[in-house]
Amino acid sequence: MTRTSRRPARTTIITSTLVAAAVCFAPVTPALAAGAAETAASADQAATDPVIDYSAALAATPWETTAATDQDGNPVALDDARAANFVGWAYFKQGGTFTMYTLDDKPKMQGDWTVAPDGSSRWIAAKNDAGDVLFERTVPIVTLTANEFTYRVIDQADPTQWVDIVHTPTDHQEPGTDPVIDYSAALAATPWETTAATDQDGNPVALDDARAANFVGWAYFKQGGTFTMYTLDDKPKMQGDWTVAPDGSSRWIAAKNDAGDVLFERTVPIVTLTANEFTYRVIDQADPTQWVDIVHTPTDHAEPTGDDGNGGEDTGGDNGNENENENENENENGNGNGNGNGNGNGNGNGNGNGNENGTGTTEPGTSTDEPVSAGGTAADGQKGHSASSLANTGGSGLAATAAASAVAVLGGALLLARRALARARG
Repeated sequence: MTRTSRRPARTTIITSTLVAAAVCFAPVTPALAAGAAETAASADQAATDPVIDYSAALAATPWETTAATDQDGNPVALDDARAANFVGWAYFKQGGTFTMYTLDDKPKMQGDWTVAPDGSSRWIAAKNDAGDVLFERTVPIVTLTANEFTYRVIDQADPTQWVDIVHTPTDHQEPGTDPVIDYSAALAATPWETTAATDQDGNPVALDDARAANFVGWAYFKQGGTFTMYTLDDKPKMQGDWTVAPDGSSRWIAAKNDAGDVLFERTVPIVTLTANEFTYRVIDQADPTQWVDIVHTPTDHAEPTGDDGNGGEDTGGDNGNENENENENENENGNGNGNGNGNGNGNGNGNGNGNENGTGTTEPGTSTDEPVSAGGTAADGQKGHSASSLANTGGSGLAATAAASAVAVLGGALLLARRALARARG
């Protein structure tokens, strides 16, 4: 009896061992792996959810009242008595002050503002010019994103009735303020071509007229305060430093030779400086009632490399001629080594000479670095496969090693099981 009862027990134990071993060494299925990864990703996402700065969102743009709806979602006209007092332009400034205007640009309100940290409400305190508080108001925020700011005005007599006031971003200039223009940025935003000239009476002046000829060409004012100029036949003309007065009233240049020595300086009045025109005035030093306005317009003409030689040298002197023709060797990239087309160096390894476009010293699509081939020598000099070559050839690194180990252990477990069964039957 004792012997008979022990055989099933041994058999059960052995069978359980085999099943456990098989489960332990069975490969992880993609579904299981994905599930684990998804769980980890969810935990990471929860830990990295962005914290929205609602105050920054409200101050990021001016707002225009563009719609209103009631508690039932029905449109409310902006001239409806329930909405009219809340319609206009609103400017919430960094630092906590605001100004509001009617849609016909009449001053409406000014004061202080805040938004609850969770974006649930907006508070304002309207003030007069002396800074006295006229009233305060807190309204629930329905929506506050980069594209919409909507708050709710609840009827105090019947809180089941309300109107949602909808605002959208606008580029409407705040009434009574002058836009702040970055004139230096405007000059550096594009290359310029001399396209016309006029005299003090508005009469056209030919570009080959002696009064204008020395100021004609291509001009490249770089971010950082350097410039290069060329004649219209791409001969080097001048290089040096430049600035524009903050109010856009004048432009200064200092022409330099290749050694960096200043050859001359000149300041000219700016007549027009916009995205579409740059015009400065050259005044006759002998008779200030006579002048020529030199008109430039944007161009996409690529900056010449300076390899065609140099024009005749003129230091400019007192006659104000901008035709200094020092040796000009800068290309558009600033170092003369790049190919100027923004392409990488062939195999995407990021090796380059650090020029403005980040291009390498080789032609597009070429490289001095050979890729590591499967089974060859890796970049660090070690023989064998790289991680990428393993993926390409079906290998899996540590995963393959673990699978082989699992097979070996499972084989050993089967051998032990067979012996145990033999003993059990004996």
